[in-house]
Amino acid sequence: RLFGGTQGDLYFGGLVVSWLASVVAAGFVYATARLDLSPERAWDAALLTFVFPFAFFFGVIYSEALFLCGLAAAIFGLRTRRWWLGAAAGALVTATRVNGIMALPAFLWLAWRAAGPDPRDRSRALLAGVATSAGFLAYCGFNWALTGDPFEWYHAITRWGYHPGTAVVANPLAAFVSNLASRPYEYMVNEHAAPYDVLNGLFPMLMAMTLPLLWWRLGAGYALLIAANLALPLSSGQFEGLGRYCAVLFPFQIWMAAALPDRWRPLVFAGYGVLYALALTMFTTLHSLF
Repeated sequence: RLFGGTQGDLYFGGLVVSWLASVVAAGFVYATARLDLSPERAWDAALLTFVFPFAFFFGVIYSEALFLCGLAAAIFGLRTRRWWLGAAAGALVTATRVNGIMALPAFLWLAWRAAGPDPRDRSRALLAGVATSAGFLAYCGFNWALTGDPFEWYHAITRWGYHPGTAVVANPLAAFVSNLASRPYEYMVNEHAAPYDVLNGLFPMLMAMTLPLLWWRLGAGYALLIAANLALPLSSGQFEGLGRYCAVLFPFQIWMAAALPDRWRPLVFAGYGVLYALALTMFTTLHSLF
């Protein structure tokens, strides 16, 4: 509203929201990484998050920047026993987009682990974890007031052909891996969506494969966060958008910063940079990377 009331004004206002949220998110990603890593490695984790091939979504009018800001702040707050910060930032996560509710089990686990054996702290941790669902409930309430149906948000996405939970058995990630392993040339040449599926499916596949290592290195809470936030979009049977969904899963970048040998770091940053440029170019030329 500070910019005015036209469509163009709202566009520039949305950019400012995304940019400011990205700046705050960078600080919280670094601070959260410092709970497990040295200052140098924590800086690497923050940098990997913001040069991730789909990190350009943090600078456009999508929900990613605000979601990442709330997610990093919530995890930092819960792990450092700043319960009000964890609860408020977690509520921002679940209000920013509805699939943020998938972070609730991880929030509860991280809060419970941070609380320790003290009963009072455990009660506060449990309340803070549950309170993160307030954003989701508020959004459902808004839908109810607007349309008379608290789940109108779900009906809206199904009318666009998006049906989460319908491909639990025949998971698209398994088919994607099978195609790349058994017939890569035929798949890339004959399937129109294959180049987009490769870009969108590369990092969900990598994150799924490294989950046990991430669990071992950083704990069950981070692994649970990534698994839950991958399971929901994958259950839709569609690959579109998977890259940007992965962009906010910064615990993977913390694990990368912790696990990568020093000699591999330049290669990883260079690879991220090349894929970033490719994905951004495809996005701005209206290819299917939304």
